[in-house]
Amino acid sequence: MIVAATLSELQEQIRLEYSGLSKRLQQVAKYVLDNPNDIALETVAVIAQKAEVPPSTLIRFASAFGFSGFNEMKQLFRNKIVEETSSYTDRARIHKQLHTEPLTPESPRQILQEFANANSQAMNFLATHTSEEDLNSAIDILESCDNIYLIGLRRSFSVASYFTYALRHLNKRAFLIDALAACMKNN
Repeated sequence: MIVAATLSELQEQIRLEYSGLSKRLQQVAKYVLDNPNDIALETVAVIAQKAEVPPSTLIRFASAFGFSGFNEMKQLFRNKIVEETSSYTDRARIHKQLHTEPLTPESPRQILQEFANANSQAMNFLATHTSEEDLNSAIDILESCDNIYLIGLRRSFSVASYFTYALRHLNKRAFLIDALAACMKNN
């Protein structure tokens, strides 16, 4: 059996294999499909209790789908939560929760690492969830424009700013519209 690389692949495998699973593994399958956030965030003991099965059944379930252990399977659920989280603050907070580290004061290096990890997840999400068709359509539109106006407010400012910079290096007339003056006025 090929081990699923994404949560959606695993969920599809579970649905396809459901009828061939034992009664206990079907019980776990139903819980796993119905409670993806619990799988990502709870311990094996808590998940087993909520699914009303012994912890060893969770391990057998993961093994039935080609994983070396339940925590390896659980990582797909964690990755999905991080990918879907929209703000930097939320992504950093969830990344920190999912990677249980001692609660010590953070050094500038640790803060930089969390920031880089959160943004890396966002870029990976963008790359995997942008269709070839949408990308080609956007390129065609941008190629046909004489002037390109980009609006960058709040968390999209850095993206719009960099995109303006990149377009200018492609000899496109790109203009960044932002609210920097409004931000300075409010401070």
